[in-house]
Amino acid sequence: MILTSEGGPVRWGGLATYVDGLTQALRARGIDVQIALSPTHLLNDSAGLQSASDGVIQRSANESAVDFANRLAGQVKPGTVLYVQDPTLVEVVIALAISNRFRSIITILHLPSYDGFSYFDQPEEAERLRHDEARLFRLSNKLVAPSRFAADIIGRIHHVDPARIVVAPHGVASRPTPRSRQNAPESPLRVVSVGRIAKQKGVYEFLEVANAVQSNCFEFVVAGRALDMRYTDLMSTGPAKLLGQLSRSETDELLSTADVILSTSLHETFGLSVLEGMAAGAVPVAFDVGALSEFICDGIDGALVAPLQPDRMVARLLELHLDRELLQQMSDAAQLSATGFTWNQHLRRLAEAFAE
Repeated sequence: MILTSEGGPVRWGGLATYVDGLTQALRARGIDVQIALSPTHLLNDSAGLQSASDGVIQRSANESAVDFANRLAGQVKPGTVLYVQDPTLVEVVIALAISNRFRSIITILHLPSYDGFSYFDQPEEAERLRHDEARLFRLSNKLVAPSRFAADIIGRIHHVDPARIVVAPHGVASRPTPRSRQNAPESPLRVVSVGRIAKQKGVYEFLEVANAVQSNCFEFVVAGRALDMRYTDLMSTGPAKLLGQLSRSETDELLSTADVILSTSLHETFGLSVLEGMAAGAVPVAFDVGALSEFICDGIDGALVAPLQPDRMVARLLELHLDRELLQQMSDAAQLSATGFTWNQHLRRLAEAFAE
């Protein structure tokens, strides 16, 4: 059973992408998967919350964590593993642990708090998240980290025994061969950014980059939503085309048209949207933060620049705009690099955690 705050009918960012991809990969191998969906930050957001799809047990807006857990416990099959995706669901996990219906509890930390960073802008919410993480870690038999960087954070911040942590980089589905890149320097490059629109994701730096280049040289496209509408309003002042939250198929189609996948994120414990862009043949241009260097080789299959240096990011974009042969070479290399991150590999690593 996958316990998550995103996935299926609720899409927000990389978590939904991971849950949907994992579910498809497991079911393709004949493994029975139940999705327990508790969209805590979207329960009152009709734009983000839709009707539950088949195979999804969804928490209702007025249902307490304990009541939801009791309903889930009544549907658990013998030998089931609980795979937790979000530390904010710790109250549900506590109630499920008390029910003693699961063989083991495994937690993956997609975005652990560290060094003053968290999913939230408000310090009090960041502190609560760290507290939730600590409680969840105590309840879990094993912890899954999507990168070596994330594993180091978990061990360093929460003093977790490394033997309890399994590093399992995310997988991406293979993509069809991308279209040939435009060779004429006068044709604009399509620069795509996918993900949550937030301060932590570098919304200000994105605007600096987009506003610093000539509009006839680049077409900026952003797919994603913001928890805080102030950031959506801010992005609307720039030159980028805002598409809002896209479905999985719409995102795949968008990435297949991208020349560049741009990440101005200031913190990344993996960077799934960047890797998916690479799988589609888009060249990654990103700040060198977190785990991105674990799958991007600067100058070979993408460009990594010093954090908080948007002028250097602009220079790398201009280089790709002017040198279309280099763009094509990096596109081919990016797609090749992405083939090293498959669902088969991810599931083999997860099996190590689930087996104990």
